[in-house]
Amino acid sequence: MLHLKFALNLENLADEMIDAISTSWKNPFVCPIVVFPDPKLEQWFRLRWIQKKGALAGLSTMMIDRFLMEILVGDDNSKKKLTADMLCNVILAYLKMEEGGSYNYEKLGDEVRRYLIVEDADGKGKLDETHLFDFAQKIATLFLEYETSRPRDFVKNADGSAADGILDKWKQGDLQPFFTGNRNGDVAVREKWQQKLYSAIFHQHGNKDSLLTRVFKKEAERKNDDQITYLTIPFLYYSCFDENGIAKFHLEKIKDQPLFIFGLSGMGQFYRVILHKFAEEHDVFAYIQNPCMEFWEDIANDKIVRRWVASNGSWNDENGNELNSVKRRMDVNLGEAGNSVAEVSATDPDDIPEYQNLAEEESENTLLCTWGRSGRDNIKLWCQAANYDFDFDASNGSASSASDLPQDTLLHKLQYAIANRTNIIGEGATEENSLTLTAAPTKIREVEALHSSICKLLQSGARINDILVVSPDLDSYRTAIKTVFDQTPDRKVSDVAGHNNPGYLHIPFSIVDSPAHSSLTETALQDLFSILEGNSIGRPQFFSLMRNPVVQQTRGIKEEEVNDWETWIEETNVYRDRSSKKQDWLDGVRRLLLAKMTKNLVKFSGEEDSLKPYSDMATSNNASLCRFVEAINDLRDWIAFGSQGKIADLNKLNDHLNGWLAMTGAPEGLGGESIIFKRVTESVENLHYQLDTGIEAISWKIIEQSLITAAQGSAYSCGNLFVNGITFMKFIPNRIIPVKHLFFIGGDSINFPGAKQQNTLDLRKSGRPWPGDGSPISKRRYAFLCQLMSVSESFHISFVDQDIKKDAELYPTSVVNDIQKFLLKNGIAWNKKSISLDETRDTTELFTPRSLRNKKAYVDMVHDGNAKARTNIKVRGDESTDIKNIAIKIPERVSLFQLCKFLEDPFEFRIGLMMMEQDDDDPEKEFFEPIFFNKLEESNLLKMMLAAELSGKEDELEKFKRDSQLKGKMPDQIFSEKIWKDLNVKKNLILCQMGEEKIQELRNGWTYKDRLQDLQLLRGDGTKWNLSGTMDWCNNKELGDVTEIISITTSNSTADKINFSKYLSPYIKALALLALKCEKHPDSANKEQTIGISIYSCDENIGGPATTSVKMSPVQAREMLERIYSEAYGCEKTRKMPYSKAVPADLLDTIKESDDIYEYRGKLLDGPWSYFGKKALFDPVKDVGFDSENFKEQWAEAKAKMKSLMEIKAYEKPEKPAKTAKGTKSATKKGA
Repeated sequence: MLHLKFALNLENLADEMIDAISTSWKNPFVCPIVVFPDPKLEQWFRLRWIQKKGALAGLSTMMIDRFLMEILVGDDNSKKKLTADMLCNVILAYLKMEEGGSYNYEKLGDEVRRYLIVEDADGKGKLDETHLFDFAQKIATLFLEYETSRPRDFVKNADGSAADGILDKWKQGDLQPFFTGNRNGDVAVREKWQQKLYSAIFHQHGNKDSLLTRVFKKEAERKNDDQITYLTIPFLYYSCFDENGIAKFHLEKIKDQPLFIFGLSGMGQFYRVILHKFAEEHDVFAYIQNPCMEFWEDIANDKIVRRWVASNGSWNDENGNELNSVKRRMDVNLGEAGNSVAEVSATDPDDIPEYQNLAEEESENTLLCTWGRSGRDNIKLWCQAANYDFDFDASNGSASSASDLPQDTLLHKLQYAIANRTNIIGEGATEENSLTLTAAPTKIREVEALHSSICKLLQSGARINDILVVSPDLDSYRTAIKTVFDQTPDRKVSDVAGHNNPGYLHIPFSIVDSPAHSSLTETALQDLFSILEGNSIGRPQFFSLMRNPVVQQTRGIKEEEVNDWETWIEETNVYRDRSSKKQDWLDGVRRLLLAKMTKNLVKFSGEEDSLKPYSDMATSNNASLCRFVEAINDLRDWIAFGSQGKIADLNKLNDHLNGWLAMTGAPEGLGGESIIFKRVTESVENLHYQLDTGIEAISWKIIEQSLITAAQGSAYSCGNLFVNGITFMKFIPNRIIPVKHLFFIGGDSINFPGAKQQNTLDLRKSGRPWPGDGSPISKRRYAFLCQLMSVSESFHISFVDQDIKKDAELYPTSVVNDIQKFLLKNGIAWNKKSISLDETRDTTELFTPRSLRNKKAYVDMVHDGNAKARTNIKVRGDESTDIKNIAIKIPERVSLFQLCKFLEDPFEFRIGLMMMEQDDDDPEKEFFEPIFFNKLEESNLLKMMLAAELSGKEDELEKFKRDSQLKGKMPDQIFSEKIWKDLNVKKNLILCQMGEEKIQELRNGWTYKDRLQDLQLLRGDGTKWNLSGTMDWCNNKELGDVTEIISITTSNSTADKINFSKYLSPYIKALALLALKCEKHPDSANKEQTIGISIYSCDENIGGPATTSVKMSPVQAREMLERIYSEAYGCEKTRKMPYSKAVPADLLDTIKESDDIYEYRGKLLDGPWSYFGKKALFDPVKDVGFDSENFKEQWAEAKAKMKSLMEIKAYEKPEKPAKTAKGTKSATKKGA
């Protein structure tokens, strides 16, 4: 018999159920069965039991699905539940079968063909297997849901007879429309092809067994075991009936114990059919929360009928009049539920209007009507199952009845109005702190306000288990929660009078739901399938795989080993295996292994190129080297295994997956990954069902979709309520926790109650929904209603009301608007409390070091004024900045190159120093090998070629080329040939510009790449720093006697003059050579001397070098270098900050006096910043040291400063040579 118990609050239900269980629990070894809808509710119930009874052990609990399987299957190993994954695989195989010259998916109609067939590159139709998998997955789920949500005898026809279910219409040999009746149109066509597909899978055809049955027989043969029959839930239920129509449920584990159901707010329609049948012979006690104490299951009833008293199935009002007529109205007929004949427009529960007219709308409690639809259906179905014989406890804590509910606070008044089904709130005090609404500009400010509120509650005497924090979007708040709550443990501070007062209040906390993110197993599978799809190992996939903790744990790889492997791969220039004979990864492995045997070049038989062994200190670790080689070999085997595009041996697939993902002894934190991998192996096992249908092989795309879907991470419950501090929990239906103080964070319109989700394939949407259908939105709203009624003292809602990035306003959830409208009708304005972005709250509301620091910063800013605040936080662009509290670190050793980069652009130089750890060229992210050198590599190589030509040591250049090719540092084949060809052209251009006389001069007395080592210079405080670097061509072997230098640039400028930045490198080198003369020739240190500079470029339209010179005394050169150093790095003694405005050398004479900051921005981005990798991070108008109002003055000042550091003579570029009569070129020059 079904015993039904309602109450306003779950606490009352729990207390009664505890007493009932205790009474029926006569044998300590055989416990009654208790069904909970959620593990967290079970945890709360256990805590309640311990508070009430003192101890609890041996309680047998389970979820509703497990209970139904226990009574439908029990210990019968010949039957199992048919899952959606199994059915999906059978459908996939059937759709790809070819019968009568065409595939089965092509026979399902235009709608299916349009979705599954896409055009390829040739414009021909091709099956999209990703769409095919998605289609099969959705259809498999729908077929199972149809059977469990549309049972027979669940609703009545208009004449009172029992209505058919879907299995009465979609039956073997007599398919009839169930959803569409006699209607035509798209829905009828859709039902027809779905019926056809359903019949092909589930029904017999002629003398042949159904496809499912044939698959199960094949499985038994494959496993050499007894056949297992997989059935849907309705057929498992029907299989429990004997020949006399009597249900014989399995009681092997249930025994004959009573069943207790607690807090279940909804379940599938067929679940109810089974449960009701079970209750005919067994005691079932259902304890269900009902947020309203009055009759509200049919809000369209006569308003006079308000209260009810039920006993033995007879309804009476307060005067004793029988109300069976109202009871009869509660029986849902097919016309009201799912009309199979007439066209109906409202097919979603949220679209059906609640009111028949305006009078009803004004008289009903609007919150009940707006939020309660899902729960009202659930209560109605429970009532019908119990023949309206139930008990209702309208008390709430200390109150004896609903009419005695407290009305002392705004929250209690709201609860009273809902419980009494009225729109009127009683007069009197409305203490606002019991029901609050808080809006914050960011999540972290929202959580800071939450922390302060909790601290106040704790100070006022509340306990940890009195408080609960819930959120519909808990994952997005995790970082903010940990930032605010995970701070310094509490300590004492003294107030102004010297008394010890509580200081920072540390609150322990616990997040009892795991984050919903992609699993590591899923990421590893994506990398493996990416390698398979590309038919090659790429650097990104390889390192992503090797750094995956699951892979590391499975293969015994340590993180530091992967760092070594990165070096090996980068140094051996391994990128990918190509379609040509070149196999980078194989060659890389060979080079590493050869180093164990020889240092000489090795040539393999049948191969043209030799290999140069490679080793470093890390390769001496043989275990690490073996793991690296095994990883490469296993990946190559994986590629070979999938080379055919489809596989028939799933056991080999399992072997490959085990080698990468099967952890042994998963450490803490990876336990969930073991569960996910188990799902993956089950998915591989389910793939056998496709082969069992008779197909020969399964395509890799289907396998990939199946395994990735199985590996997708899912959130799970972890931790216990109220155990390790303040509990943070995800807010979901069927998880209502009674508590004194509840905080609902993340209450914005985006996250709650959510958006509608439409599935056009779902035929249930063709008619009005049946009772119990519900929708995700209606279920979340009803959960909010129940939670509101289960809070005894205060309910706090908060949300983020700004999108700072987009400068847009965000809005609260619709339930907030519902409450505001409801209260406003009663003359109560429920306004939000706004939290500002700055910490403006009173210090009495601040309980963490972070909040107090932010408060002090805000107060200081207001006190000192915005100007000083801007000065204090300025980090660049103003050398007069107040930096008393900023540590200045300047280098002891500087290169010529660094000083040159500063002169080229102080801002770009400074950013380069600050972000030097963030290398844009991450070797792990590179997939393709380079096909050309970058500018620096090209310049160095060109200089090397010129040096070899001028010195006559071309054999050294050939050795370098050969060595580069052996090490893999030279682009391959045609690309290598093109590079050498282009560089030879540039080399010959420069030699032509030099002429025979200059070439001979260079060969006889000039030096190349001499090293300037540790030239000591002084800082402003008298301490020393060292300047070092490499020179280009110098006209003397003694650097102290050099008077002329030559520089080479690969630029091919056709402008009137070479960019000024090209002169800065030889300028810095000339300064260094002059400064060196102070040491070499101290007697002439104060005499003006000159260093001539010639710059040869790769411009075919010029006939000689561009020339200039640096003319100053050695002492002046030293002083200039010291000034440049000071501007570039600042001064530690005077606390002077580095100069870092964006003043590129190439813009000094380009920006006109009439240009504003926006014209400056355009020239900067199109010119010097064209190759600046970090330019996207900065706004040239705001971030580079200038402002729009005073740009012209600021630019003039900056230009003067930079030019004062570059005392270089006017430079010249040769004009385009005129052709002589013989076609030769002249070498005349034109002043720049």
